[in-house]
Amino acid sequence: MPRHHAEGDPWVVLQLLQAPGSARVARSSLRSELTAAGLAHDLVADAQLIMGELVANAVEHGRADREGMIEVAWLLTTDRLLVRVRDSGSGARLAPGSLDIGHAGPEDRGRGLALVDRLSDAWSADTHRAGTQVTATLMRGDR
Repeated sequence: MPRHHAEGDPWVVLQLLQAPGSARVARSSLRSELTAAGLAHDLVADAQLIMGELVANAVEHGRADREGMIEVAWLLTTDRLLVRVRDSGSGARLAPGSLDIGHAGPEDRGRGLALVDRLSDAWSADTHRAGTQVTATLMRGDR
């Protein structure tokens, strides 16, 4: 699996096919690295769920690059974990806090980002000419 660290860039970056199976690959890779780093089980589980939801959105609603890929990445610092997913699509208007999981039924859409909103300490969505990037932040405090 293509994984790289650009020189001077501390992010772990994976280029994955824009395909449903990529969510599983992203979650598994993230779990392996975070578990090896000794992170708490609850933080790892939350990060995996967030990563899976963001990749699923990029697969379903985003657009792959010319090679058919999307990018997933994470950055572990002393106090936080950042999880990022990029695709080449234009994205919808997304805003933290604008989604409510409590009022959505099983057939309703938008539940994934509501989960991201609930599980992360913060998240943001940036849309620009090159595509859409969604980043979630999880603090590494007592979990």
